[in-house]
Amino acid sequence: MSNKKVVTLSFLKGGNSGDTITLGLGTCRLVGRHLAENETVMLGLDGKPFISLTLGLIGAAAVVSVSTLMAKSDVFAGLRHLGKHSIVVYLAFFLGMAASRAVLLKLNLIPDLGTVSLIVTASGIAGAVALFWAVRHTPLKFLFERPAWARLQDKPKFALQPAE
Repeated sequence: MSNKKVVTLSFLKGGNSGDTITLGLGTCRLVGRHLAENETVMLGLDGKPFISLTLGLIGAAAVVSVSTLMAKSDVFAGLRHLGKHSIVVYLAFFLGMAASRAVLLKLNLIPDLGTVSLIVTASGIAGAVALFWAVRHTPLKFLFERPAWARLQDKPKFALQPAE
């Protein structure tokens, strides 16, 4: 008798596909336990040439797998929207980041540097999106738009003509 438990995560249902994602908890538990207790790191083997390459490939495969699951889910629509408008975050991130970093380090309310980094990153993204939303219907919208002279021209699409 198999001890494998299967759960269906219906909140990860894709909008168009309707497929549900099933996870074998036994398999996930085994992989998670191995990665959490990673004997290769404890023994110092992670610096060896082929072991480090293998661990890197496993990590890359995990990132691709999770990204694929996230792309199919409607739960991550906000993250998808940020990806489509990443130029906004790229151009205006520093404003919210610099302001929040200065305030947090000046007040010294949070002693943990990791928490400060998380708050600074989140406020940088939120500030960039808020600035974009604030100027999108004003003359300042040029800040986030490509100028007309720098736009890529659409190439004419050629179609086959019937023989006469």
